[in-house]
Amino acid sequence: MVDMFLVATYAIGLPLLGTLAAGSAAALSWKSATEGMDAAARRPLRGRLLVFLELPATVVLFGAVLTFLIASRSDDVPAAQLEWAALTMGVPGMLTGVAYAIIYHRGIAHSIRVPTAFGRVLLLATTTQTAALFGFAMGFLILGQASDPASVAAAVEASRVAALYLIAGSFVVPFEAYAMVAYWRFESQKRWIRTLVVGSGIEVILLVAFALAFLSLRTA
Repeated sequence: MVDMFLVATYAIGLPLLGTLAAGSAAALSWKSATEGMDAAARRPLRGRLLVFLELPATVVLFGAVLTFLIASRSDDVPAAQLEWAALTMGVPGMLTGVAYAIIYHRGIAHSIRVPTAFGRVLLLATTTQTAALFGFAMGFLILGQASDPASVAAAVEASRVAALYLIAGSFVVPFEAYAMVAYWRFESQKRWIRTLVVGSGIEVILLVAFALAFLSLRTA
């Protein structure tokens, strides 16, 4: 029988760590930009901060939904397979939170000092959420692996390989966030467009990892 506490730790706890990192970076960046402002001037800016905080919170929601799905399959899917499904969501979710933290560290302060940059910073952060989306999708696919008693070992092994492919690929996401911030340097809009191209180029690695993970399940 699957250990649901372990599953929840993987699928919800790990993304929560990333969310806390993103929230801390967001709060520090917001504080540095609003220091010296009176309460009336800061009040309208809190809405922008909440928008930024909603992004990492959705990653924890993905983990909670996957945990619920795992619990519903706990009687007919091998425990090891369920744990790999949870881990496939958990690690990319955590690394997505770290990527948010890297962008928020300077990006939120910049969006407050330059209000027209709010949408650009938000889109930059959103591009890094691909890892969490892929993690959720792969976790769902792992749950759907055949539960025929004759193929349990093969299904568990395919789940393990798929999870490792995606987890390995997701480590590129914090690097992607750092590369985009370093390239843009919060300068012109023209440079921001090139920054998105840089991020998309790096994210190809994650796309390849997802494709390999998917193929490992299909060929099991």
